[in-house]
Amino acid sequence: MVEAIYDMLGACSSNKPADSAEERAKNIFAKMDENNDGQLTQDEFLKGCLQDEELSKMLAP
Repeated sequence: MVEAIYDMLGACSSNKPADSAEERAKNIFAKMDENNDGQLTQDEFLKGCLQDEELSKMLAP
């Protein structure tokens, strides 16, 4: 999903973060997985999306 967002932003977009899609996805997952069980519940995912300012900007430019 993160890679698709990066692709939609384009290579020269000023909104595109400096880290790679894979790095960003790993960081997002680690932050969202509150109980560290290696899985995201729907609640963890939604809460994580709303709390991550950069991800929120990518989802709603």
